[in-house]
Amino acid sequence: MLHPRATGQTTSVRDARRAKIILLATYSVASRRISKTVGMLESNVAKWRKRFCEHRPEGW
Repeated sequence: MLHPRATGQTTSVRDARRAKIILLATYSVASRRISKTVGMLESNVAKWRKRFCEHRPEGW
């Protein structure tokens, strides 16, 4: 479900970044490294990791 969102051509940039955050987090990549990879602040990465853990796909 997340991989197509992270790489799809019809996916918005916002949704693709969120999907990449979650995919990288599942591989235990640190928030700091994810933030550099996706071009977001570390605090935003932490927010999306938390939302996904709490709400799963509904956290989008």
